[in-house]
Amino acid sequence: MSFRQEYNGCKTYGCSNSGEPDFAHYSLSNRLGYPAWHCELCGAYPPELLNPPILSLAEQIQQRQFEPYFHCDNQRCDCQRCDYQSHATWLRYGKTATGSQRVQCRECHKVKALPNPAAITTTLQPLLDALLSGVKPNHLQRQLGLSSKIFNQRLKQLATLLTQFTRLHEQQHWQAPSPITLQTRSHIQYCRSGLQRQQRSQKQSHAHVWTLATVDASTGYVYLISDNALYPIDIADKEHHSSASHPGIQGTHWLENSRYAQVHQEPDFSDEPDVLARAEKTYTKILARSQFDQLGYCLSIHASLGEGTLLRPVYAAHAHMQNLHQWLPSHTDINLLLEHESFLRGAAMTAFSHSINHGTTSLYYWHLSCANSQSNAQSDLGRSMSWWNERWHQIELLRHNKQWQVGIGLLTPHKPKSIKAIYALFPNTLDGCHTFWQGFNGWLSPDVATRMSIGKVHLWQQVYRYLYNAKLMKNKRNTLVYSPIDTSSINNLVQCLNDSMIESKSSAF
Repeated sequence: MSFRQEYNGCKTYGCSNSGEPDFAHYSLSNRLGYPAWHCELCGAYPPELLNPPILSLAEQIQQRQFEPYFHCDNQRCDCQRCDYQSHATWLRYGKTATGSQRVQCRECHKVKALPNPAAITTTLQPLLDALLSGVKPNHLQRQLGLSSKIFNQRLKQLATLLTQFTRLHEQQHWQAPSPITLQTRSHIQYCRSGLQRQQRSQKQSHAHVWTLATVDASTGYVYLISDNALYPIDIADKEHHSSASHPGIQGTHWLENSRYAQVHQEPDFSDEPDVLARAEKTYTKILARSQFDQLGYCLSIHASLGEGTLLRPVYAAHAHMQNLHQWLPSHTDINLLLEHESFLRGAAMTAFSHSINHGTTSLYYWHLSCANSQSNAQSDLGRSMSWWNERWHQIELLRHNKQWQVGIGLLTPHKPKSIKAIYALFPNTLDGCHTFWQGFNGWLSPDVATRMSIGKVHLWQQVYRYLYNAKLMKNKRNTLVYSPIDTSSINNLVQCLNDSMIESKSSAF
């Protein structure tokens, strides 16, 4: 997958410059107290962004979440077709002495051996069996009697295998076009900071990682998890990302200038029962910032990471949306329900600008509140808020014998929407992100996570995503079915991935 290279530009829906990265359409301005690109057409002042942190995070997410199957053992064909955009065409070419399937590239005729299902099953099936039986992550190593080195190696192999299988499954599902409604919300993930507090009398402090999850509104299926933790990178390889628009940001300076720094602790309005009142307060909070994307999500005591760098959430939002846009099918309509954050809207507007301008992708803000079952609140089908003049609706929904109040802000377009169309945005799952993280925290408690590196937490997130999605597929009627694949069998998963690499079942000789 290739990513957009320039993230500055207009992010206003309806403006002809929306999504346009050409600086000829803008002028640098400090009128609002921070560097911004002024759009002459609509008058917007989107804050200036650095490209390197977005691209670095986007590439890191891609490598962790979307690595092609054949790359797991560094097995690549030498022909030009074998890359992240298109794989080489492989044909069966006999088997090795140990029973591994050999394949030959149709282009360059290079021969390689696919992973051996039996060998991988021997090492990974005990881990998956234990997890499926209910063993928690913090007890798994002792349960299996493995050394730390071997356990960590196998955990990484398991996480990679499970992720690659689900990505293959998603690609196969999306061959048939159908509208998709997605929900994206943030979550604070704890992990070990790897640093000592300045005061010797105090213990090591854990880190708070700003995490985004995108789930399917119909099934709760979790498509993508990413965050603002950037692993150590080769800075020299990233210098070319420092474009001419940032002549003062060179070498390692972009990393320092994109690092998260808590300015002040923002108020939390999640307890406000009136969803439209909550939306009003959220707008006020955003407008009170030094700039709209300067989110203070945690205190400075939790903002450092010894094994990498915590970047400003705005960069993580853009990296998440870039990967989401690249992965989702281009041939279907998409409704994207976003947490009420201005830079999340900006990141989605940038990533999906083409489909938004063509009317096949629609963006919304939303707030959710559990209402009193005796509530007499009426649906509100029209209220404009803030100087963005975004249109908001309020509806009442009944789910699992509970009354819920939903506030929907229309970002694309700003015009009234029928009550039927608003209800259609919530076919089943009201807040799939919350349900997922609630389950994850019960499986890997925040207290346990504070003693793990961010890398290990990422692995457990990948494993739990698979377990969670596989359970959904078994317990719910939906189109994302894994059948007839036995999702508890490592052998079946590896064989399924091996078969996906081979164009023809006939031999090449």
